[in-house]
Amino acid sequence: MNEPLITATNLSRTFGMKAAVSQVDLQLHAGTLVGLVGPNGAGKTTLLHLLAGLLAPTSGCATVLGHSPRNVPANLAERVVCMGDRHEPPGYCRVEHLLALQADVSRNFDAALAVRLLADRRLDTNTRYGTLSKGQRRWVVQLTDTDPNSFNDGNLLNAIQRRAHFAPEHSDRQNPWSSFVPQ
Repeated sequence: MNEPLITATNLSRTFGMKAAVSQVDLQLHAGTLVGLVGPNGAGKTTLLHLLAGLLAPTSGCATVLGHSPRNVPANLAERVVCMGDRHEPPGYCRVEHLLALQADVSRNFDAALAVRLLADRRLDTNTRYGTLSKGQRRWVVQLTDTDPNSFNDGNLLNAIQRRAHFAPEHSDRQNPWSSFVPQ
């Protein structure tokens, strides 16, 4: 049989004294369909976050496409998606880290422009995502959204960049939001 796409060996994660994931061993091969079933607090989301590289394990190890989930090369990371039940980043992540993550996995993402756009909205990128208001979260999610159905053609940042490039007469370079959002 071919090499597994995802492996976990003795993978564990604790939060303080609480074991969220305890000594998980698994191998998933191409074409495998897996469902994680269990009660709230069983560690399903934590396991997915470990496999996506969003959390570091307390012990044990995992591989995704032959690499540590926290060190997957950009050309492979573009093929891996972890989508939870909410289309939102974890609250503990800082906005700057979300932008850096997006820049790592998307060749066309312009992190400097994203930072400028958020600064225009007086949003400090050192802020934890979970402490943002609902409206601020919306801006961050839209800037880093890779859902091709969002705004009918990629993420908001890409749409702003395309608008400025292909239709500069409709783009205010001092305020790139102006083409998309009522002021």
